[in-house]
Amino acid sequence: GAVTWFDAAKRLLAKINYQGSIVPITSEELNWPAARPKNSVLNLERVWMDFGIKLRNWELAMDEFWDEVLVKEWEQKSQPKPH
Repeated sequence: GAVTWFDAAKRLLAKINYQGSIVPITSEELNWPAARPKNSVLNLERVWMDFGIKLRNWELAMDEFWDEVLVKEWEQKSQPKPH
């Protein structure tokens, strides 16, 4: 599925139970327009057709990355350092 940077950020912030609000903003609002099309979703149909590779849902992949990588990294950084 397609995902915006905003939607990805919302999902990650939900993982840490962030209670604040976030507001989507365009690059034009930042006065820093990006040189890209309005819709720049990556079409993976050719990857499937040519190589038989089907990527999983981005939400599931993000959850797995969170559980397997970020949580472990956070735990390691939270450990008291020996003196």
